[in-house]
Amino acid sequence: MRVDGGTPRVGWGFAGLSGIGPLHFSDSMILTRWDPPADERGSGRFSVVKTGRVLDGWADVRVDPAPAGTAVRWVEEITPRVGALGRLARPVTDRVSGPMFARALDGMLGEAVRRSARTPS
Repeated sequence: MRVDGGTPRVGWGFAGLSGIGPLHFSDSMILTRWDPPADERGSGRFSVVKTGRVLDGWADVRVDPAPAGTAVRWVEEITPRVGALGRLARPVTDRVSGPMFARALDGMLGEAVRRSARTPS
């Protein structure tokens, strides 16, 4: 991950690696909405727009308390940044991106659990 300095806020930028296996690239984004939870049981939401050379699109992520922990709703639209070809490729990118983002979210949640297990309460 590459992140701008300071704390997240609207206009803050970051980039992660996106891809499958050895095929990956830097996926840069800018926060367009930042509403973090007020406490560990609160709701939160953030939105981003993609600003990289490879992908165009946006994402909207919401977290809410749930009976067994936290519910995460992640809605994202991505297309390759190659004009009409990107729009034509959308059915394929939609099929590939769902499992890819599910793996990414599972990895982020797993890391959060590992970090909280190491941090004394």
